[in-house]
Amino acid sequence: MTMAIPQRSGGCACDALRLTARGEASRVGNCHCLICPKAHGAPYLAFAVRLRKCVELLG
Repeated sequence: MTMAIPQRSGGCACDALRLTARGEASRVGNCHCLICPKAHGAPYLAFAVRLRKCVELLG
């Protein structure tokens, strides 16, 4: 039996930027610092850390 490599895709609301991330993230979390809410207009920022070679950016 072969295991499929996990893949996630997404992008910005206007579709100007699309991304595909393959494999498992090495770290995930939520940032509640004072800078992230100002930069993103949200109470926190969710993030996932991956190797650059595992992420493809288009746009």
